[in-house]
Amino acid sequence: MVLLAGAYTRTPIDLTSSKKAFGDKQSFNLKTMLLSLPKLVLPLIIYGLGHYLISPTAGYIFVALAGVIGFAFKGYVFKKIEQIYKKEKYKTILAYKQVS
Repeated sequence: MVLLAGAYTRTPIDLTSSKKAFGDKQSFNLKTMLLSLPKLVLPLIIYGLGHYLISPTAGYIFVALAGVIGFAFKGYVFKKIEQIYKKEKYKTILAYKQVS
């Protein structure tokens, strides 16, 4: 999910600055927040399904199974993400050139 969100993020982040935790206002915007929400909420939803439908232990098992399924389909998902990066690379390069 991090790689997929990175394909659509076009704001450079200054890693050398010693700014606040979220950096400057240009690198933290609504689009960045919307791309971060699935990374935060999806594991909670998976756990909640198992916890409330079956038992707390089932919630942990559901999260573990999601991880195993992720490993099983890793190659397929990486190929799809690679296609997105190839399609979006010129837009990203253009966005970085405009900032400089």
